[in-house]
Amino acid sequence: PTASPTTSPTAQPTVSPTAVPTASPTATPTTTPTAAPTASPTTSPTASPTASPTAVPTASPTAAPTENECVDLTPSGCCQTATNTTGTWVPTDYTVISIGICKQACLTAPFTCFGIQYDSATGECRLFKTVTAFDHTNTSCSTTECCQCITASPTSQPTVAPTTATPTSAPSASPTSAPTSAPSAAPSASPTTSPTAAPTAA
Repeated sequence: PTASPTTSPTAQPTVSPTAVPTASPTATPTTTPTAAPTASPTTSPTASPTASPTAVPTASPTAAPTENECVDLTPSGCCQTATNTTGTWVPTDYTVISIGICKQACLTAPFTCFGIQYDSATGECRLFKTVTAFDHTNTSCSTTECCQCITASPTSQPTVAPTTATPTSAPSASPTSAPTSAPSAAPSASPTTSPTAAPTAA
């Protein structure tokens, strides 16, 4: 247009919208949600935890092991005396799962137990009442071990003192022979008389 209107509208429009829109927008929003999803994952983790428990045992052992008080005889085999017999052992019902338990049975026995013989094939545990059973081993017993737990101690103290005594008197006789070597010193006194004859001419 080459010219501006010369008059202004004299009144406001008199018609208002008669209804609200009934249709939804046909386009989706172009921005992404700003909050994280609130739902939990629907699958469980496939890996196991890699950390160990953080709690430690609350109780300590009440006694230290005592099986190391027994000494294993080598080479392994059945216990034997010096005359190749078995010695005196107590027939018991001990059938145990380890040599350590057999040793403990000896150390806590109600009698003096000098050692044990343990057969790992049968679990038989023999408790010996004589120390002579531990002179050596019979190596033909391939699954058996012999262990001595205590040694024999003296049964009494000496009741008398040693019989060897020191001399009670001095020698009763003098030497019967003269010295065999020449005197080592000159006489200590001068002659008591003068010569009685004059020297003779040469």
